[in-house]
Amino acid sequence: MDTTNINQTCPLCEKDKHMEKKAKLLYGYLVCKKCYYSFANRRQVAFAVDIILYIICKNICQGIVLKLAASNEADVDMIRGLSFLSSFHS
Repeated sequence: MDTTNINQTCPLCEKDKHMEKKAKLLYGYLVCKKCYYSFANRRQVAFAVDIILYIICKNICQGIVLKLAASNEADVDMIRGLSFLSSFHS
């Protein structure tokens, strides 16, 4: 993609400072490199937050299942072992 003759402003930040030679294509629109990498960094942080929330919710659900299904100590140990094994696959 040839971006050497770009004389426009970034649609996100409305600045033309970073649009000169290194404009990047983001969802079909040319944006400045600063906005492009800022968007990428926000997506990486969002992914990390999603993973953390998933782990927290999974542990809460496993705790509820342990409380509801445990009629004696042997069942609790078996369920903990199974939940430990299932953590490798999810």
